[in-house]
Amino acid sequence: MNLAFVFRERTAKHRISWRCLWVVTLTGLLGQVMARPVAMLAAEPLHTRIDASIAAGHPGSLSELASDAEFIRRIYLDLHGTVPTTTQVRSFLADESADKRPKVVDHLLADPRFSRFMATTFDVMIMERQADKHIKTPQWRTYLYESFLSGKGLDQLSREILSADGVDPKLRPSVRFYLDREGETNRLTRDVGRIFFGMDLQCAQCHDHPLIDDYYQEDYYGIFAFLNRSFVFTAKDKKVFFAEKAEGNVSFTSVFTKEAGESGPCLPASQPIEEPEFKKGEEYQVKPAKNVRPIPKYSRRQQLAMLATSGKNQAFNRNLANRLWAHMMGKGLVEPVDLNHSDNPAVNPELMEVLSNELVAMKFDIRSFLRALALSETYQRSLDMPQGLSIPAEQAAQEVASLEADHKQRVASAQQLSAEIEELAKQRLQQKESLAPLAKQLTDLAKPLDALRKKAAAAQKVASDSKQQLTLKQEQSAALEAAATSTEQAAKALPKEAELQKAAVTLRNRAKQLQQQVVAAEKDYQPKNAASLAATKMLSEKEQTATEVGGRVNQLKAKIAELTVQIRNTRFDYQSQNQHVMLIVDRISDIRLLASYEGLATAATQSRQKFDRTSAEFRSLNEKVTTLSTELAKLETALQRATQTNATVTKEVARLQRRQMVLQQLGQLLPQVAGNLEGVGTQLPKDPEVIQVQQQIKQRLEKLPQDVSQAAKALTENKTLATSTAQQMVELRPPVDTTRKQRDELMPKAVELKQEFELVQAGSKESEEKRLAVYKQLVESWERRFAIAGLKPMTPEQLAWSIMQALGVWERQRISSRAELDKKSPLSEADKKDVGKLAERNKQLEAAVHGKLQGNVAAFVKLFGAGAGQPQGDFFATVDQALFMANGGLVRGWLAAGGGSLSERLNKQTDVPALTEELYISVFSRRPTETEAQEVAQYLEDRGKERPQAIQEIVWALLTSVEFRFNH
Repeated sequence: MNLAFVFRERTAKHRISWRCLWVVTLTGLLGQVMARPVAMLAAEPLHTRIDASIAAGHPGSLSELASDAEFIRRIYLDLHGTVPTTTQVRSFLADESADKRPKVVDHLLADPRFSRFMATTFDVMIMERQADKHIKTPQWRTYLYESFLSGKGLDQLSREILSADGVDPKLRPSVRFYLDREGETNRLTRDVGRIFFGMDLQCAQCHDHPLIDDYYQEDYYGIFAFLNRSFVFTAKDKKVFFAEKAEGNVSFTSVFTKEAGESGPCLPASQPIEEPEFKKGEEYQVKPAKNVRPIPKYSRRQQLAMLATSGKNQAFNRNLANRLWAHMMGKGLVEPVDLNHSDNPAVNPELMEVLSNELVAMKFDIRSFLRALALSETYQRSLDMPQGLSIPAEQAAQEVASLEADHKQRVASAQQLSAEIEELAKQRLQQKESLAPLAKQLTDLAKPLDALRKKAAAAQKVASDSKQQLTLKQEQSAALEAAATSTEQAAKALPKEAELQKAAVTLRNRAKQLQQQVVAAEKDYQPKNAASLAATKMLSEKEQTATEVGGRVNQLKAKIAELTVQIRNTRFDYQSQNQHVMLIVDRISDIRLLASYEGLATAATQSRQKFDRTSAEFRSLNEKVTTLSTELAKLETALQRATQTNATVTKEVARLQRRQMVLQQLGQLLPQVAGNLEGVGTQLPKDPEVIQVQQQIKQRLEKLPQDVSQAAKALTENKTLATSTAQQMVELRPPVDTTRKQRDELMPKAVELKQEFELVQAGSKESEEKRLAVYKQLVESWERRFAIAGLKPMTPEQLAWSIMQALGVWERQRISSRAELDKKSPLSEADKKDVGKLAERNKQLEAAVHGKLQGNVAAFVKLFGAGAGQPQGDFFATVDQALFMANGGLVRGWLAAGGGSLSERLNKQTDVPALTEELYISVFSRRPTETEAQEVAQYLEDRGKERPQAIQEIVWALLTSVEFRFNH
């Protein structure tokens, strides 16, 4: 059975706080909202827009606001993770100011306990109770606590986590998200998708998701590509970091369709990003080497962090807004929060859009955002369903007709978009098929290019070296030829100069030698040059072919990229249409349910009234039959008794008459016997036996008159009784017959009426079951649409801190810690007037109390928390939990009287009403009902001298109740 429904049914018995609102049609109110100027809408506070959107998106009436007691407990649990103190409850309930709710919200947001609770909340959200590995939980939570305390935006916090490498000592705890998952890329891909983008893409790793049309394999690898270059790096000193390489591309193949693909980094709901290119060898700021952490010039993980948190990525913005909404409201607009897709749309897409945009406009400030949620009537609504569960049939028919027309149009549009996606995908597949052989050809062409380049370079060098030698020889030969010619001319002009003549001959001979060397060099150069030209030509031809193929490959890749963008854009449009289709179907269902409920409720009421009438008639007739049967039984019993008595008495009369005759005979015979014995006695005067017989006969003669008298009397009495019982028998037979006749005459009608009663009872039960079935569906719908408040189970941490708060453990430690702080660093009178120093002291005090008591929380987390890596929001109950609460030394110790505990305070209270009020305010943050107060008083009275133990038992009973276990 639905626990929330049971709790509503139970609480409804104690308080009926229902408000009937006019039914507002979806189209009418949306029209009013759309007609208002955009500037006016934007100028309205967010909490006002939330309420307007919830009202516009709901087909029926909304519940009224929760009571002050409900609100104060709810807001403390949601912002501080614990129930309020009795002082806080009494002060709030006594406050009659109109703005007391906003004031308490602002007070809670400004308190250090808010930052502490948010640190715990985000730890559980991000790490999901993973065991400590490289970064310890206290360091991690301190980092989160200080982040929230300093007012750090959720964008910056997320950016630090997603870009973390563990190098900066101040930010080192932020790398826990990566390191404590061991940097495993597939695991990180899934968790980044779930936790930061609200999309669980696990089943899209090997193929498109088999159940969710919106989740594609390329989406999975789009995130994967941001992370696949990252790895866990262990330095010489054993310190662990999360490092990154500059290379590593991503390709994938569907195990179903065998379609292959490549993916660069791409965020959900975005297009692939463009990346810079670096020459080989220039990719790193710090190149990888042994025991050296590489640092690439371009970090994909940094891009992931920047792009996700830029405020422009809708998936990230929606996810954060949805998770914060779920924290305050008990469930997300998208639920589960990590399955955001068009088949599971936000129950109010317009509101989801408003929230995500406002979160960005607020610069991701969590206090501003949660404040807006807390101030909304949506957050402050009661748990109870409203009374006005009806909608006029004509209005319902009009709305359904309008929605069905819209549904038909959107289905057609979605089908068209689906066909376009299919056609685009077909074209992309064709392009991929065309690309595959070209890519292989390009790869095959690229393989020998390096060798050809080396060969060409070597041939060019050989030719170049040979050319240099040739040129050198030619230059030398030319110079020597010029020198020889000029010397010969001089020798010819001066024939008698022997030395000049000799020099001319020598230079000419040398010139001839050099000319021969030039010829030899030319012979050496020609083949080498030819080989160089041939190698260069071959390389050029291969490069030209590779360039041509590469150009075709790039054209195909560009076309595939273009088609991918078109497919993604068309998918976004399809998802939007499909989302609206799902919402319209849901809305139509709700309207029809609402329209049917009034008829079912009326039928159930009429059936119940008919049942009541038939039941009363049947009960009346049954009472008559029962009365007659009872009277008949009495008469028959009396007749039977008289008959039995008469028979018994008649037998007794006969016996007494026989007895009387015997006594008469004795009266005649005994005197004769006595006379005979006198003669015997004369003859045997001393015979003891004769003497004994004489005495017996004498005694019998003496007693005989008495026996005769008694027998006569008894005979007379029994004759009288026989006569009276005979008369009774005569008198009783007529009423017995009359009563039996009356009863028998009623029996057929009673049988007939019983059958009618059973049919009416079955019909009434069936009508009520039908009404109740629809009512439950309406409750679920109202809760899903946030038209009423929902039940939220306390987290293990909330339960632990709330029990410590309720039982006085927290207050006792606060007093002790304050005394220690005052002794260690007392505040001067001036300090006590300094707002800043008082705030710092409050921060110190909170940290001291938390440090002393946080060890107690572990036992609750172990028993009441889900397993590591599992969703933590589901409620479950176990035998171990029950045993812990019933027999655990921790809770039993807190329950015991002493040290200012709740039990001790209550035991000192002599006024029972005051005791009961203190008890209920401490545990439930509300005053007791009259019935509850009477029950407590009666229990304490019954236990008498065992009052202290009785108080502990009552406190324990309240702590283990459904009302305490849930935030409502």
